[in-house]
Amino acid sequence: MTFLARPLDRPFGQRLPHLRQLIEVAVLVLIFTPHLSAQEAEDPFLLPEIVVTATQVPVARSLLPTPASVLTGVSLREQGIGSVADALALVPGLSVSHSGAEGAQTSVFMRGGESNYVKVLVDGVAVNEAGGSIDLADLSTEQVERIEVVRGPASVLYGSDAVSGVVQIFTRRGRGSPALEISALGGRGEQRYESGRYNLLDGNATLTGAAGSLSYAVGGARSWTEGAYPVNNERALHSANARVAWDPGGMVRVAVSSRFTDSEAGFPTDGAGNLVDENALIDRRRWTTSAQVVSRISPRLESALQLGVSTRRQLTLDEPDSPADTFGVFASRMDSELTRTSADLHVNADLDRALLTLGTSHEVARGSTRYESESEWGPSTAEADYDRSNTAAYLQLLTEPLPGATLTAGGRMDHNEAFGRFDTYRIGLSWTVADGTRFRGAIGRAFREPTFAENFGSGFGDSGNEELVPERTRSWELGGEQRIGGVVLGATWFHQTFRDLVQYTAATDDPSEPNYVNVGAAEARGLELTGESTVGRLGLSSSYTYLRTQVLDPGLASDATFVEGQELLRRPGHSATLTTRLALDGGVLGMTVARVGEREDLDFGGGFPAPRVTMPAHTTVALSGEHAVPTAWDAETRLLFRVENLLDEDYESIHGFPALGRIVRIGVRIGVGG
Repeated sequence: MTFLARPLDRPFGQRLPHLRQLIEVAVLVLIFTPHLSAQEAEDPFLLPEIVVTATQVPVARSLLPTPASVLTGVSLREQGIGSVADALALVPGLSVSHSGAEGAQTSVFMRGGESNYVKVLVDGVAVNEAGGSIDLADLSTEQVERIEVVRGPASVLYGSDAVSGVVQIFTRRGRGSPALEISALGGRGEQRYESGRYNLLDGNATLTGAAGSLSYAVGGARSWTEGAYPVNNERALHSANARVAWDPGGMVRVAVSSRFTDSEAGFPTDGAGNLVDENALIDRRRWTTSAQVVSRISPRLESALQLGVSTRRQLTLDEPDSPADTFGVFASRMDSELTRTSADLHVNADLDRALLTLGTSHEVARGSTRYESESEWGPSTAEADYDRSNTAAYLQLLTEPLPGATLTAGGRMDHNEAFGRFDTYRIGLSWTVADGTRFRGAIGRAFREPTFAENFGSGFGDSGNEELVPERTRSWELGGEQRIGGVVLGATWFHQTFRDLVQYTAATDDPSEPNYVNVGAAEARGLELTGESTVGRLGLSSSYTYLRTQVLDPGLASDATFVEGQELLRRPGHSATLTTRLALDGGVLGMTVARVGEREDLDFGGGFPAPRVTMPAHTTVALSGEHAVPTAWDAETRLLFRVENLLDEDYESIHGFPALGRIVRIGVRIGVGG
């Protein structure tokens, strides 16, 4: 079977190496020491041509019916890209918006869908909140082995939230002899509100290795900045990651991993970006643990059980200070917590000319919110507790109906405690018609479950609606790739229609009536173009995305957020990137140019209701490099540098929140062993 990453005449345990590397042991230590990172070894499975996320089995990327991008941790660190959000901004069809300073709210939009239409996984465990929301501000790349991005609906395998696509982060793997890598970088950034500068410091350390059938990877990092705002903007991010895998080469393989992040940042702004508060802060803690057991039942049959827990706690605190606050003398505290516990069991059956996957999954999500405030109008409190479960069954068939053609077909049935049953499907075909020429196409259906607030209310006086149905999409796409010598060109046209969008309304005659209802519809269509080439020591990668979104049915919307015939907010109509990499003797030099076109947003400082504004286009340039230097000790030492926003472009990703100016970082990385 040619579409598989490994020959069919080998057992699944040998054809599916990712399965013996996906369970992880919860060994986490909060590291407050300098930033450190682990040595990477070349592994054929990690090459960009192999993708796991699209089908849950390793398949050659060139044979997938939908486009997928693979970003290796080695290349990201080589480019000096420290955050997952910055890495995703370079992927075709994706756009990222963030509220100014480091640590601020960061969202990703894929193919014109909502920001809660992208499912984000860490070693197979979903880290989205129930209902799809995800803040990428605290996801860093130091402990990342690779990131896979699959564009297009993927609810067949991943259920709710995988409406526009899936992002999966694989953490570091251990292999070979013990290797320790330590890095530290310091830098300065340009302030936007004053003609001054602020300091930054990053540190990372990682230990990897293997001893017999046991492999391990343990690391921690710290990132600190004074902040781009002149007041109350200091931010500290601590993270730790550990993974242990046991593969005795027999019938069973086990792996366990755990990742912890703790971020504390001051935020001086209100919703319009005005500097109003000198002591408000937000503290976010997230713990994700994954465990997987893979059993080879027979040479043609293998099962995989994955267990996962993802916990997120967020504390937003504004102590009493002075009448300088937005609402006079004001103090508040909001403590929220969400835990998602999941189990997935699937069986892969090798059927000679096909690979059949049968699976079932179960998830329980629990959340709570506690809010207290004091003001000149007196104290107030609010609280809410939620829980919801979901059970699903799914199947997928990979087969070769014609020579050179790969068919992917799958279906899924979800039964949710809140909305009942919802069915999804996906069918795709990849066909190599000639040497270097391939066509592909896919159709599918996906959904997003309502949030806890939409189902049950937020505790702030609104009424949820347990009769809500999921938001849904139908999509199709056509594309292809052409290889000409060392150049690979790709193109994909996509179209998605979003229905049953959940909207809020305060205009209810009866306080017991729900504030959330299924109304509204929109569509997104566009073109993705990609190009890759290597000429000697020079590597080039480029992309261009054309996107058009439109509101088809505004539903209950009474403001400028959702207007019939107009574009959806914060989605640029045109975007492009160009990345170059020049290999040098003992080092590497890279440059990235990113162009983001005009997009619509709201001006929350322009009165009520907030009017629409058009955000101007902007271009940013980043430079990076590293070079080996001789030392007196037995260790590989490299000097590093990274310049972000080289031209100090003054722009806003979200209206009212200036983006970061020029940032220069320099440092050193030391590797021992390996």
